[in-house]
Amino acid sequence: MPNLPGATREGAEKGGYVIQDCDGAPQVLIFGTGTETPFAVEAGQKLAEEGINARVISMPCWEVFDAQSDEYKASVIPANVTARVAIEAASSFGW
Repeated sequence: MPNLPGATREGAEKGGYVIQDCDGAPQVLIFGTGTETPFAVEAGQKLAEEGINARVISMPCWEVFDAQSDEYKASVIPANVTARVAIEAASSFGW
């Protein structure tokens, strides 16, 4: 488990979870995987300083996350937020 605020074993076991949320509705979603997650958290903090509501999501396993209930998935990734950024090193597949 990364040493990050918001990191939980339960969240990791669900394949994806909100690691850092914003005040109010998010304007952008930032996804981090593995060792890239601290960069996503830092980006979310910098956006907050600029007045942009960013929700940072740790996504250690898409397959496990996809097996969760639709309600849970929507609570993490709201469909109405279409501005999304993923940070993942050396990935051969697209988000």
